[in-house]
Amino acid sequence: MELLWSDVILANMKEEKREDNLLPFYWLLLIVGGSIVCTLSYVSWRKYHGEKKDKQHRDNDKLID
Repeated sequence: MELLWSDVILANMKEEKREDNLLPFYWLLLIVGGSIVCTLSYVSWRKYHGEKKDKQHRDNDKLID
């Protein structure tokens, strides 16, 4: 019975080590993915405001003509 329990404990320890080995990979995914999302959000926000200003300038030019 003790041999069985020691095998179970060793198996659990090996599984925990595998999960620990993936932890840096998950952090890498989080950092890279977060950076990409932030960059794309910023670029789309700037594009939206730029197009909004261009439209206002075009509308003002039409009123002058």
